[in-house]
Amino acid sequence: MRYLALTFSASLLLASFFTSCGSGSDSSGYNPEIGPFDSRGNYIEAWADNPPKKGRSRSSLKKNLPEEESWRDRKKRLKQERLAKRKQEKEKEEQRLLAKRKKAENLKREKEELIQAQRDRVARQEQEQRLQLEQDQARLRKAETDRKKRIEQRHAEAQKARDQQRKEWARQVQRDKKRAAERKKIASKPKPKPKPKPKVKPVKVQPKYRYHRVTRSDTLWGLSKKYGTSVSNIKKTNGLRSNTIRNGSTLKIPR
Repeated sequence: MRYLALTFSASLLLASFFTSCGSGSDSSGYNPEIGPFDSRGNYIEAWADNPPKKGRSRSSLKKNLPEEESWRDRKKRLKQERLAKRKQEKEKEEQRLLAKRKKAENLKREKEELIQAQRDRVARQEQEQRLQLEQDQARLRKAETDRKKRIEQRHAEAQKARDQQRKEWARQVQRDKKRAAERKKIASKPKPKPKPKPKVKPVKVQPKYRYHRVTRSDTLWGLSKKYGTSVSNIKKTNGLRSNTIRNGSTLKIPR
């Protein structure tokens, strides 16, 4: 039993010895699958580009690894990053303001174009109205000129008719004067003594109509009863269409 215990303790010592030797060889930094890391746990890309070969010492591996960043360099780097970020934000703001300015200019230009188009439309409408007014005035002037021409033509025709009538009257006067002179010449001749005519007794001829002046109280029916005739005869004789007669007018009453 003592022999077995000694054998087991000796095997443990050998195992621990070989393990320490293996860890020493791994501390050289040679690990092609994983690679070394810095103190902050970041992977070192420079080692991946140029990995150390097997058998190099730990000092040669440290020479190939980048040095750890100091707090001054880190502060400087952060400041540069902040400045770059501010610059980018400023450029973005400038671009945004530029886009906003361009949009405002486009809106202003569109508004001016709309205003100009509206002014052109109003000017065109005013011009059309002016042309329409001028055409209406020209048409009115033409109508007035035609009316004056027609009036002048009518006056000329009326004057011509009056002149013809005056000439006709002058010819009629000449004819009347000639006839009067002929009658006077004939009258100047001695007339033969007429033969005595037998005396004829005058016969009284009653007139065919009697005349009546209408008063306010007269009616056709009353006149017919007064003169012994009919209403239809009175209307037919005087050309009346109704039974109405005017005060002060004169009616012919048939016998």
